[in-house]
Amino acid sequence: MDKKSAPNLPTHADQTMLKSFFGCRRKFYWWYLRRVDFKITPPYFIWGQAWQEMLCFWYSKTELDLEERLSGAISLGEKLWNDSGTLPMGYNNLDTLRWAMIFYAANFPEEPWEIITLDEKVELGFEIPFPPRPIWSICGAIDGYIDWGPFGLLVLENKSAGIDVQSAKYLLQWSFDLQPMTYTWALRQILEQDPFGTYMNCVCKKITQKNIKEFQEAHIIPHAMFARKDIQKSSFHYREFEQSVNDCLIQIEVEWDLWHWPKTYNTIECTGGIGKSACPYQRLCLQERNPWEITDEEVEMIPGLVVKRDKWEPWKRGGKS
Repeated sequence: MDKKSAPNLPTHADQTMLKSFFGCRRKFYWWYLRRVDFKITPPYFIWGQAWQEMLCFWYSKTELDLEERLSGAISLGEKLWNDSGTLPMGYNNLDTLRWAMIFYAANFPEEPWEIITLDEKVELGFEIPFPPRPIWSICGAIDGYIDWGPFGLLVLENKSAGIDVQSAKYLLQWSFDLQPMTYTWALRQILEQDPFGTYMNCVCKKITQKNIKEFQEAHIIPHAMFARKDIQKSSFHYREFEQSVNDCLIQIEVEWDLWHWPKTYNTIECTGGIGKSACPYQRLCLQERNPWEITDEEVEMIPGLVVKRDKWEPWKRGGKS
């Protein structure tokens, strides 16, 4: 697909799109312009999606007793996992999903805060015109938001990982990450008031048979299973965010005009590393051709890849603001 046959310049951006462009412009091209994706969604993706839906059920069905809420959340997670067709890999499997929910319910039977629902939905989709660059809209779906008396309103951001989520390094990364910042900025625009910040709600998927046995025999919840951290944001952070996003959108427009889409030389973006998956477009980028010279039919000859025909509209996952 060359520039002449390309669709118009995209005018919707979410945090994954922006991070993709920051990380590798070629990856941005393959995903957002060509819509090349995994043929079967990886298990770590399905685990995270199912976990989010299970937590949405858990927090939106408070009229049920604890056992009914837990049973319903697990049943929903099982259905989502089985319907996905994904294959288990390491700690990304149905058993760890079930037990994570059991441990979560035992550890957090009650909360000091209230989750806000919209038409019985916890997730909040948004599509907000970006003031510094009006042709663009910032979009996405917030996992939820909470009202916590002493602090006020916070974005609830659910995360899952196969490592120690209580480590200082793991928790510190969210103070720098674009996702919590984007969602806090979005909530500020939606509510027209300043939220306190983001509340990170993290779970470790690394559940062993020993953990399960200890819980069954003595009701012991695994150490470092959960971590929570609030990240406060100020007017300075919002200004900084808008400046950074505006710069990125300008660069996307420039790259569109140049139609070059260079690949990165940061090899972690290509091969992956601790906490980062390998790029699915490696074989495409190793070809001695410009990416727009590779047809969709040739892309789909590479095992595991497919060209999606649906529109990219992540903000429609939750209740639209």
